[in-house]
Amino acid sequence: MILQCGNWESLLGKLQGCSRCMLPQNVSFEAATAVLAAPVALAWWIANRAPYLAQKDELRILVIGAETVDAPDQGRWYALIPVLLGSSVRIEATLVGDSLDVAFRSSLVRYAPEAAAHCVRSSFADFARKENVPPFDVAVIFHPGMQKNRGWLEDGSLARMITSSAAVIASAYEEDEFEVDRFVIEAHGYSAEEDALINPFFLDLSDSQTTIRWGRVLWRFERRVPAVPGMEPNHAKLAGLDMLTRMVMHSMITVGATSFAPGARVTFRSSHGASINLIHIFDNYFVDPATRGMQRLSPAGEFQGFGELSAVEMSAYPEAAPRNIERAIWAARIKVERLMPYYPESREPDSGSARAQSMLAGLRSRAAKLFEGKGRQ
Repeated sequence: MILQCGNWESLLGKLQGCSRCMLPQNVSFEAATAVLAAPVALAWWIANRAPYLAQKDELRILVIGAETVDAPDQGRWYALIPVLLGSSVRIEATLVGDSLDVAFRSSLVRYAPEAAAHCVRSSFADFARKENVPPFDVAVIFHPGMQKNRGWLEDGSLARMITSSAAVIASAYEEDEFEVDRFVIEAHGYSAEEDALINPFFLDLSDSQTTIRWGRVLWRFERRVPAVPGMEPNHAKLAGLDMLTRMVMHSMITVGATSFAPGARVTFRSSHGASINLIHIFDNYFVDPATRGMQRLSPAGEFQGFGELSAVEMSAYPEAAPRNIERAIWAARIKVERLMPYYPESREPDSGSARAQSMLAGLRSRAAKLFEGKGRQ
């Protein structure tokens, strides 16, 4: 079923006409997409990347770090995965999370399948240490935020799951977030498959200021773990990523969104046909790699020169790096060392942290409204 649909409207129409699903015709679009987002994302990945799982007699699913969107109504909605796959496989789902709310109910709970998931309010590390943990076919971490939540990578719990028989997958809001997650896990000795899977059945949590698409990018861990359990991660790489995050947050607070990615090459053409190739540093500050001259693009569209990078700084630009994040980290370092005097001084030393907490609170509030069927005005 899921491969026959290209959007939520089409998929919900098929589910509402299916004898194996109880969703009524007048169901709230917001609430339906909220309760189905996690199982549909998982079904989409199975259908595209591991269709053999749909042929099993039983599919054992583990949801790591379960909290809200991936755990409404005691995880009953995962029982619809066979319907989505056109399969008779029996689902055994287990939800594990130290913030798991077993009492969390959606407005559609009365239409949910009867079979509840096995819900465990526990950290994943404590859960994984138990001797009676059964084998799983699929383990999924929805939006792990690896840059912040590195404990799973350091305590050995995720390594044990990756080296088991389970396929371990995760999700990200966008491809650049996947790139950050992959960068973090590689710094810890893990790796991810290169090609992420774009999921058209994401849960839209956007507002007027930000675009947030829950479950849009799905990716899988490769079966590679640190050679030595408990080995130290690459702290230099992680420090560079943390610096990039601070500089991005600083720009959001002081400047707002800009048109070009940090570290990206940009070609400008004049009305007379002339062109110039520059590297974007941050916030419409550029450098000409041929001359090392730095220029600022004014709101009026004029370039204003203001100095140059040293030969050492310019030669450090990772031209041949396979991923954009390496160039973005280079740009963040240039911003820290050369551009900060050109920004207004921040009056809130911890404004980045406060902004992040505010964004998270707003995200959870919008998600709660969707479960109540109040997402669209």
